[in-house]
Amino acid sequence: MIGILRKNLFSARKRRQKKRKRAGGRKINRALEEGLIGRWLIGLFIFVASVAVISWRGMPIRIPSVGQISERDVIATTDFSFPDRARTEGEREAAVNRQPFAYRVDRSVLEKKSALVEDIFDRLPSPGASPRPAVPGFVFASPGRALPGLADSLFPPALRESVLAVLEELYRPGILSAEIKKTLLNTRQEEIVVAGREERGEARVSLAGHPSEDTARRRAAAELRRLLPAAAPVINGLSASLVEPNLVFDPERSAELRESARRSVATIMTGVARGEKIIRQGEEVRPRDIQKLRSYQEELYRIQPPISFIYYTLGIGFLILLFYLVTVFFLHRYHRAVLESNSRLLLIATVIVLVLLFSRGLRQVAWYLPPGLMEGVRYLSPVAFGALLLALLVGVRLALFFTVILSLQTALIQGGGEGYLLVGIIGGMAAVLGLSFARRRRDLFRAGGLAAVSGALAIAALGLAEGTAPPVVANQAAGAAGSGFLSALVALVALGIFEPLFRISSNIGLLELSDLNHPLLKTLMFRAPGTYHHSLMVATLAEGAARAVSANPLLARVSSYFHDIGKTVKPEYFAENEPPGGSRHDRLIPSMSSLILIAHVKEGVALARRHKLDRRIRAIIEQHHGTGLISYFYDRAERSLQLNFNLLEKEFRYPGPRPQSREAAIVMLADAAEAASVALERPTPVRLEALVRDIIHERFADGQLDECDLTLTHLKKIELTLSRILAARYHSRVKYPEGNGKKPNRGNPANRKR
Repeated sequence: MIGILRKNLFSARKRRQKKRKRAGGRKINRALEEGLIGRWLIGLFIFVASVAVISWRGMPIRIPSVGQISERDVIATTDFSFPDRARTEGEREAAVNRQPFAYRVDRSVLEKKSALVEDIFDRLPSPGASPRPAVPGFVFASPGRALPGLADSLFPPALRESVLAVLEELYRPGILSAEIKKTLLNTRQEEIVVAGREERGEARVSLAGHPSEDTARRRAAAELRRLLPAAAPVINGLSASLVEPNLVFDPERSAELRESARRSVATIMTGVARGEKIIRQGEEVRPRDIQKLRSYQEELYRIQPPISFIYYTLGIGFLILLFYLVTVFFLHRYHRAVLESNSRLLLIATVIVLVLLFSRGLRQVAWYLPPGLMEGVRYLSPVAFGALLLALLVGVRLALFFTVILSLQTALIQGGGEGYLLVGIIGGMAAVLGLSFARRRRDLFRAGGLAAVSGALAIAALGLAEGTAPPVVANQAAGAAGSGFLSALVALVALGIFEPLFRISSNIGLLELSDLNHPLLKTLMFRAPGTYHHSLMVATLAEGAARAVSANPLLARVSSYFHDIGKTVKPEYFAENEPPGGSRHDRLIPSMSSLILIAHVKEGVALARRHKLDRRIRAIIEQHHGTGLISYFYDRAERSLQLNFNLLEKEFRYPGPRPQSREAAIVMLADAAEAASVALERPTPVRLEALVRDIIHERFADGQLDECDLTLTHLKKIELTLSRILAARYHSRVKYPEGNGKKPNRGNPANRKR
């Protein structure tokens, strides 16, 4: 017995420790979520990060666009040199043009001609041979005229080798076509590269002294006359048959040699003296001027004194401080719930820092690109990316505000420029407006396309106003359009990271939660079917009311699905799930009944946290009763004279808090209206309208709607919407005729199915 008591005491102590631990964890989480220290740390983080990214390396100079007319003189304040791409390219082209073409020796030509000589000597008579085979046709000087004396002569054996040696000597250096040689000389080529020679390999040879087809034939004729004096009449024909060009153009080797010649020319640096004008006022900006400004900027970064960098950083810090003071005032005035939520502030801060880092990275990439390509890359603004993420995760209104803030900050990184500012503001706002109530991930690309078109049109309009050259405008507009599509793609990837990281769902994530096969909804359907069907009806009412007052209808609908999941713990204690035969509350005192009803809110929040539902859904679960009074059990307690002690009204009120958002207030009103309409006798449209009006007036008079931003106009629209939907639900139907064995008259409209 003692052992059992000890075991029970130990178990009770362990349960108390776990309970205290959970309570401590909730206090820590609440402190992190709502604590002032966390808010200051987030503010310090975003301030330091913004100043560091924007002021990195010092103050940038404004780089004009190629083709733009300079509005002022830009004078160098220090000596510097810049890579002169024009001169360098000119020298490289000259080096390429000086590079000779490559030819290779085709050995098959010599082999073919040697075989021909062998065949000739095999057919000619040798000493002691009486019959004479036919002589090849090339030994005839002309048709019908035979070479005299050749066929009757006797050839010594060494003659064959002598002729072959002559061919070998002729073909060894390579024979170039006379036409090709003439063409090369006309293009002022002085040398060629010959490859494939056995004894020397690849070598450069003088084009003027190199044998062509004609010179090789003349040399061959001279050698053959010396060896065959009796064949003088046909030597020219014989030499023409034995000599053929054997140098073949090698395009691959020629390209390699030319590329090597191009690479051998180093970048030419041109100096600019202090006081010299880099760009003159009224002149058109050329790519060479952009190269000058880049090198000038790098030199200024290198020689700037530390005190100059400190002053610039302090100035940027003061400017960023002004930006964020305006932001804090805006949030405090219009979005206090966001300002009091550290998780949302951290989300906003993270997005801002990411956008600034992307902007800094894009500037560094564009800095080292050729001036023509730079024009497009410099207008790849990441502002639309940040605007899309904030619109999905925080809200459209906040996203529009931060679009302006981000555009100003990224313009500081880029060194100013109205074009970049226009792309950021117009493209970002177009993306946000195009994303309103997005429900599919592909809607991101629709918003990105709208941002692309808007940014490109803004650049085109600015270029038209400033008279910028059309090719430059087209390049800049292409960059602005690319920023829209790239922002949508990156935002789609980032969305999958930010949603679980900050435990907040976008409209796209909410749509996925609206699947009725969610484990919590399946549990609700089987354990508390009455509550499940009640939640479906509340969702219909809340979605319609949210549309009427421009709230988030998807959030209202999904939150309505989950608002009563806490009833799955004790479903039988709620009227919609009570089995026939009486209520369990009849055997309980009113205060105990109120505790059971109040507990379903806390248990619903715990279930939502366990299943990692969106923070906004958890907030609506917690707020959908506000601090309302459980009037039925409070009145019952008064009637039953449970007043041997003072009856405290707060014991019969939900713990709250009151609704903090439009969606939470709408779910509260829809929940109360649906529950009350079920108990209404004869639910005619007039009675339903009066019921909804009384519920709204009661919640308003009780102060439940004081902390949300619903106006009286909004409440009137909600009243009309709820009344209309409830009236449609309880509409009257014609009475069908009872079966009496007779077929109903199909012509009677009352007998038609509806």
